[in-house]
Amino acid sequence: MKKNQTKGNMKLFVYKTLFVFILIYILFKITIGYKIDEYEKKLSNFQSDQGRELIRSKIREELKKIIR
Repeated sequence: MKKNQTKGNMKLFVYKTLFVFILIYILFKITIGYKIDEYEKKLSNFQSDQGRELIRSKIREELKKIIR
């Protein structure tokens, strides 16, 4: 009788633990993972020639606005 109860309690513990880990993973992806992806996209702009040229042109435009 107690063996079946222990087995059932263990299954319930495993299910609850899996559920909590899945929720933590989703929460991580929504908050911290989103920021990491955002920074990775910004860094990829610096790695490509087109991205660097785009940044240079934006800086030049801003400097021209300041000078005027």
